[in-house]
Amino acid sequence: MDFGIVLLLAFFGWLAWLMLKSKSSDEQFHCMDCGVDSQPTIRAKGSIWIEVVLWICFIVPGLIYSIWRLSSKRNICPSCDGANLIPYNSPAAVKHRKELSS
Repeated sequence: MDFGIVLLLAFFGWLAWLMLKSKSSDEQFHCMDCGVDSQPTIRAKGSIWIEVVLWICFIVPGLIYSIWRLSSKRNICPSCDGANLIPYNSPAAVKHRKELSS
């Protein structure tokens, strides 16, 4: 097998591993939008379907789009999909929980 093909397959395997690996954390967060205390969900911007189409049609745009999606991962609230999360024990979270309970 040609070394270039092996290198290309290794690269695609590495990209797939990066996209599928989970960054699981036991850290709790407080959502300032809805007030839920939970573990965040990790979500990337963009669409997996656009990514697949770009990879099927053209390698370079697919690669650029995949890198952008991998770099745009962020924590979001599992309840309201908001991105306004802060650590559970932070002073702002404690204050917000007190405001919600009163």
